[in-house]
Amino acid sequence: REIQAEMAHGIFYGFMAVMVLYNLFIFFSLRDVNYFYYVLSIFASTFYFSAKAGHAYQYLWYNHVWLGDHFILITIGAWISTAAIFAKHFLNAKQYFPWLARLLNLVVFFGVVVIIMTFVTDYTTTSRFGTTLLGINTLVILTTGIVCWAKGNQSARYFVVAWFIYLLGTLLLVLKTFNIMQANFLTNYASEIGSAIEVILLSLALSDKYSLLRQEKEKAQAEALDIQRRANEELEYKVLERTREINEKKIEIEAQNDRLETYNVEINKQKENIESSIKYAKRIQDVMLPSEEKLLECLPEHFIMFRPRDMVSGDFYWLTESHGKFILAVADCTGHGVPGSFMSMLGNNLLNEAANLLNVVSPDEILNHLHKGVRRTLRQDSTQNRDGMDIAICLLDKENKRIEFSGAKNPIIYIQNEELTLMRGDAVPIGGKQFEAERRFTKQYISFEESTMFYLFSDGYEDQFGGPDGRKFMIKHFKQLLLEIHQKPATEQKEILESRFDQWMGNTRQIDDVLVIGFRL
Repeated sequence: REIQAEMAHGIFYGFMAVMVLYNLFIFFSLRDVNYFYYVLSIFASTFYFSAKAGHAYQYLWYNHVWLGDHFILITIGAWISTAAIFAKHFLNAKQYFPWLARLLNLVVFFGVVVIIMTFVTDYTTTSRFGTTLLGINTLVILTTGIVCWAKGNQSARYFVVAWFIYLLGTLLLVLKTFNIMQANFLTNYASEIGSAIEVILLSLALSDKYSLLRQEKEKAQAEALDIQRRANEELEYKVLERTREINEKKIEIEAQNDRLETYNVEINKQKENIESSIKYAKRIQDVMLPSEEKLLECLPEHFIMFRPRDMVSGDFYWLTESHGKFILAVADCTGHGVPGSFMSMLGNNLLNEAANLLNVVSPDEILNHLHKGVRRTLRQDSTQNRDGMDIAICLLDKENKRIEFSGAKNPIIYIQNEELTLMRGDAVPIGGKQFEAERRFTKQYISFEESTMFYLFSDGYEDQFGGPDGRKFMIKHFKQLLLEIHQKPATEQKEILESRFDQWMGNTRQIDDVLVIGFRL
């Protein structure tokens, strides 16, 4: 870990040294003072990070203990002052917002004060003042960049992004320090990474500013030459030239219209062929789903909310009867549309094979068979294919008033005596990468001695974006909604779920297939 840290810091210092030399070369080439102030800022920030990591004391002045302890405070003050000076001149803040320019001058002054305080006051006081001022300086510079950009300074765009990324890196470091985020390479070196990216973007900002100035100069020269040229042209020549151009454009547009018409005919034909094929696939998929008669026989009071995102779906439900008991499943396959529908047909066939040919009725054993079948069919041991499905499956034992439940990532919700319970399945899917030697699913039991409402569902409902803030619906709100409506008749529950979904989604596009099955026992 120490070697890794030293390598990371070595790369960081090397990168900053390269950026210093590169921008010094540009400064001596262009004689632009912005590059000089920028180099000073890089110097100050690099020495700050070296002092913070202890490398400055370790390699530069290991015999000077006082300087090793206080050099970080000196670099904080220097970084504050040089960064503020660079921001003021680069953004031309005095022209766009004089008040912010004066505020940056004040920040420069206080940066010098921090350096002076290092020699005359105690370490703790100077450290607190300098750290606070560093944060204020970052916010002032970022605010100045945003204001100047909003007022038309196009060269401020990279500048704003650069300081925002640096602020984001500092925020990640703070979150790690307070144990809100776990320590890893990114959070440990978030400040250095943010500073390195900031240096790159600020270099781009300088290049962009220089490019914009050059473009404006070239544009002004071109306009002056064009005005002079047009002033010397005779009116009759200009009219004839314009007429010729118009005729050429007209011929070109007519040719383009002819080509577009041909393309439209071809595209419409291809679209019709594709839609016809998908409609045929939908008819096949619809036949695969359980009939309403079979559902009513098994579940006299039930509803199904089924909304594929596209014409065909990666979500599907499955029902069969074995030894006088019904087995019901709700599955969410990888993908949606045509790819998802292929996976749904594979899952349906494997479920039928397990229950109807091999007489496997226990939900956990059915999932074990389904998992092995998907991996075998898609040859996932020897290929990079990782497709699969999340599924909840239950055996309805009405005689003993009990449900046997197993799930692969998908849960079941049931409500008894006004109390909602979410029973989770195993935290592994059907198919995909298998790290364990053998994947075995567990079985759980639910008793329904009294009236109980059950819900099986995919994640399409809870993951839908919408609402006033464009956020996901979330499982918490989905559970609250089910608790509100569970006593209502099944058909009315479906109407409420659909209405609430449409209201939440609004003009937002449906992002996934949606499947919710509710039934009362």
